[in-house]
Amino acid sequence: METKEYFEKVMQDYNQHRKGRSLRKYCKDEGVDYAWLIEYIEDILTRLMKGEKADAPFLPNKYVPRPKQGQEKAA
Repeated sequence: METKEYFEKVMQDYNQHRKGRSLRKYCKDEGVDYAWLIEYIEDILTRLMKGEKADAPFLPNKYVPRPKQGQEKAA
């Protein structure tokens, strides 16, 4: 299974079956490699911070890119 597909499946399963558990607890209970999952998420966030593109499924629901200091648009 591709990395992106695996990530999406884990997150979908987590959202459907979390039962009040944190992501860390869910991973422990279900045998998912939590360290890998966090590393993957950090990689995506690092790419975004560097201005690289990331696929929409990886972005938080309310993610709104903010301009860097000095790049704000004049009103």
